[in-house]
Amino acid sequence: MAIRCAGIDDPARWSLYEAVRAAAYRVLAARPRAETFVMTNALRVGSPRECETWRQVVALADTPAVPLVPAVLKADDLVLRSRGDCHIDRF
Repeated sequence: MAIRCAGIDDPARWSLYEAVRAAAYRVLAARPRAETFVMTNALRVGSPRECETWRQVVALADTPAVPLVPAVLKADDLVLRSRGDCHIDRF
């Protein structure tokens, strides 16, 4: 959403992304424990920003002490580039 609003090349996209994510996580943390959420993201291996994103997902699961079940799907760069809407070189 932040990239759609600010644009892929606008440095402001990251502060917007972080603000939207923080607001969403506050709401999710207050939801009843019985609810299930499926969250998706494309995380790059070794990226400090992506490591911080993952830490926040884990913290969100720890807030109401709910199970966290990660599912990792991998694709090489050629496959990602073939999708056409993926801008892996710009992150």
